[in-house]
Amino acid sequence: MLTNKKIVVPTNLINLAKKTLSVPVGIVCAHHESAMISAKQAYELSLIEPIFIGHKQSIIEEANKLNWNIDKFQIFEENHDQDSAVIGAKLASENKIKVLIKGNLHTDILMRVYLKKEYSLIEGKRLSHIWHMTLDQNDKPLFITDGALNVSPRLDVKMHILKNAIEFAKQVGISKPRVAILSGTEDPIESMPSSIEAKKVMDKSKTENIDAYIHGPLAFDNAISPKAAQI
Repeated sequence: MLTNKKIVVPTNLINLAKKTLSVPVGIVCAHHESAMISAKQAYELSLIEPIFIGHKQSIIEEANKLNWNIDKFQIFEENHDQDSAVIGAKLASENKIKVLIKGNLHTDILMRVYLKKEYSLIEGKRLSHIWHMTLDQNDKPLFITDGALNVSPRLDVKMHILKNAIEFAKQVGISKPRVAILSGTEDPIESMPSSIEAKKVMDKSKTENIDAYIHGPLAFDNAISPKAAQI
């Protein structure tokens, strides 16, 4: 991000996470600096009980750099990304972990394994990606969805994504979230199909009585900037 501000975890997220302490998590391909730093910080806040998956010696070396003794934690030795993802999915399907964390591997490798029916991890819901973003410690968060998983989604898939995002927002304490259905224009025009679908999503959400303020189509600038919206 184009900012000089220090990267911090928002206080409200830490407070919410503390309501369910020491959740068992599997860190897939944990042999990476940022993954180990995050795991250490979360463990020291009593948020997680980590299980490491990946190249064992590299995981230990990264932990040693942080002066973190991880002898008491379970490490699954695996040198290949795909096989590491399989171990994580199996642990989740056997209910040995509650959260699967992506370490040093591509998202598509982890997701391809996670989505396999044999692991029964989806439970009939459409999986979607949510990016939680703030600038200051106590900023109101901005959620962006779906930036990583669903490519060119149909209208029914967009409704799944919308409902996932609203459910997530409510889980983090936003009782009635404000949702902008983004396009390159604020008016539905045939030459820009995303604007037509944005209007359909808004209309459908009203018909279904979805508990959120939903408007579309909107361009990104006037969705987040009052000045841009006024102009």
